[in-house]
Amino acid sequence: MAARIPRAPLWCALPLVLLTGCGSDGSSAEHALGEAVEVPHYVEVEDTEPADTYRISVDAVRATDHETLADAGLVLDEPARATDAYLVDYTLENSGSTPITFPRDPSGRATDGTLVIAPVIEGATRFVPCRDAPDEVPAGGHATGCTVLLVPEGLELKRIEFWPGGDTDNVVWSVGSLTSEE
Repeated sequence: MAARIPRAPLWCALPLVLLTGCGSDGSSAEHALGEAVEVPHYVEVEDTEPADTYRISVDAVRATDHETLADAGLVLDEPARATDAYLVDYTLENSGSTPITFPRDPSGRATDGTLVIAPVIEGATRFVPCRDAPDEVPAGGHATGCTVLLVPEGLELKRIEFWPGGDTDNVVWSVGSLTSEE
């Protein structure tokens, strides 16, 4: 008998797309996908001084469909079904001396300016098509991660944003043209 990923309901889809006005206003310089950017590492969200720095790159943005997500065990609730799904692959490189703990997920920005945050997925470390980065990246280490973004139907994903914390501006990567994953 083959092991199967338990179906995890997406029970908090409401906040995923309705955060217009939060985060960056898009004034940051845009980077190309795959370009690594050095960012400050804030150990706690409320920290005002960074403990160290690390590098993050958004490596790929893959359009996917709800059937693929469901086949992998992700059950979308009704509001989340009125979206287009994307998988965002990213890499963290810790060249500093402090472990990166609980790294934040990148978010997205739709063509109308709507902030698109990653929904909470129970059991995300077992969600095969798109696994979270580990809870800690040791000094000198690197890790890859992935996050699911659900963009409201009728809008397009324009860019990926990452907020390192503190009073730091978002880092922005241009998405360009997207195609469905094979």
